[in-house]
Amino acid sequence: LYYFNIYPALPAMTVQGKNNQKHKMPHKSTSSTCGLSTVSSLLSFQSSTVKLTKPVALWTQQDVCKWLKKHCPNQYQIYSESFKQHDITGRALLRLTDKKLERMGIAQESLRQHILQQVLQLKVREEVRNLQLLTQGMKALLQMQCRKQREKKVALSVKER
Repeated sequence: LYYFNIYPALPAMTVQGKNNQKHKMPHKSTSSTCGLSTVSSLLSFQSSTVKLTKPVALWTQQDVCKWLKKHCPNQYQIYSESFKQHDITGRALLRLTDKKLERMGIAQESLRQHILQQVLQLKVREEVRNLQLLTQGMKALLQMQCRKQREKKVALSVKER
């Protein structure tokens, strides 16, 4: 499971995501203790903890139905069968459009828009998760570089004696 803490009142920066979408993201600068330049670590949005168990693109039909039940409870009974009939997996969910939902039998525009709004929020959470994973990887790399620099300094000081 991936958990992301949400920190309110941080300055925002714009992050370009997939499909050239721009998201406002708070950020925080942390200084490196080993003399490396300052590293900006991306944090997540200001609402609550985001929890995603696996990438949405890898979701099964069952995962999508669980998501639909949680995020569109009023539409779940009506439309879960249509989602199953049209084999809506995570990858297909991320690619849903108004026209596709209409072809799936969701006639009421307000319901289609509600589903698409929930899908958009899911995409944003997915982007946040990807950015968090990238940031964690950067931090680990910097820590490793710091360790190597300290080891070199120790080796040089021993050699000079």
